[in-house]
Amino acid sequence: MKKPFIISISGISGSGKTTVANALKKRLANTEVINFDNISSDLLGRDYCEWSESGADSNEWTLTPIIDEIERLCLDPLKYIILDYPFGTAHSKVGSYVDFSVWVDVPLDIALARRILRDFTRRSEIRRPLKGHASEESFRTPLNHSHPLGLVK
Repeated sequence: MKKPFIISISGISGSGKTTVANALKKRLANTEVINFDNISSDLLGRDYCEWSESGADSNEWTLTPIIDEIERLCLDPLKYIILDYPFGTAHSKVGSYVDFSVWVDVPLDIALARRILRDFTRRSEIRRPLKGHASEESFRTPLNHSHPLGLVK
């Protein structure tokens, strides 16, 4: 059995990775999507802003659950695996599986607006996360440290 072709759809939070991944799944036969947001709870093991300010090394993330899911899906008769995931090939272990990487480039204001609309419905819920994961620095970090994301040639 031939290994599935693995496509990474990467970008900042709110860039549209999931939308692109789901659109590709509809157009490509025998395709499964691995969604980072469904797996990523506490894979960093420390404060996101602290990680961002210290250089945002994607290899600090423990992505064993994603690797396990990739390996599990490689046993299925799939043609494609789409990885909806922020790091492209920058994470050395996950990146070694990726055959093709796409960066979804969206202006920061659009990404932030999408993030707010997607994740927060009440004003009181917006304040706390904006101090952390959705802070200006967390949106600036991918542009300063991971663009482009080691695209596969």
